[in-house]
Amino acid sequence: MDEYTREPCPWRIFDDAGGAFCMGAIGGGIFHFVKGVRNAPKGIGNRLFEGANYVRVRAPITGGAFAMWGFTFSSIDCSMVAIRRKEDPFNSIFSGFATGFILAIRSGLPAALGQGVVGGIILGLIEGMMLYMNKWGEAQFEPVHVLQQEEHMKKQQQQMEEFEKMTFSERLSSWWNQSDNQPANSPPSGPINYAASATNSTASL
Repeated sequence: MDEYTREPCPWRIFDDAGGAFCMGAIGGGIFHFVKGVRNAPKGIGNRLFEGANYVRVRAPITGGAFAMWGFTFSSIDCSMVAIRRKEDPFNSIFSGFATGFILAIRSGLPAALGQGVVGGIILGLIEGMMLYMNKWGEAQFEPVHVLQQEEHMKKQQQQMEEFEKMTFSERLSSWWNQSDNQPANSPPSGPINYAASATNSTASL
């Protein structure tokens, strides 16, 4: 499937671990710098020094925690791909559950199960959002039948010209006779789905 085109295993493991480390180090560095500045004594020099010191001490630890999560997740994901011989949302959801369970097992079985469920739910939401975005993107680029579009535009222009030639009484009478409160010779309102019209015309042929 196109939406699951990623780095092949086992290179995916190192790619995800490195990306997770960078994300954790950068995000953790910003967080710990702000924390160090807030906890430092008064004075711009003291605040900058404490902020930089917090980044030096704590940011690599945060990056390492993120890298461990990414490494474990990708390892389990590649194992699932090798076992099932396919890539689908189930692999990511199970990998998220297993990763949360493994990393929290030292806190006890109940905590590990809770973390596993949370990881599975988060990965399920991410996969669902990715599938929705892919389908939405494909719908935006549906092919349009050119001949059907030109035919509709000509018909719409002809209807508009006929509507302009009608008198006020004829327009009022036409509007009154329509059950949907729209004049019979007026141009249709709203966007036209040319791809759907082309599909219906092809099916009728």
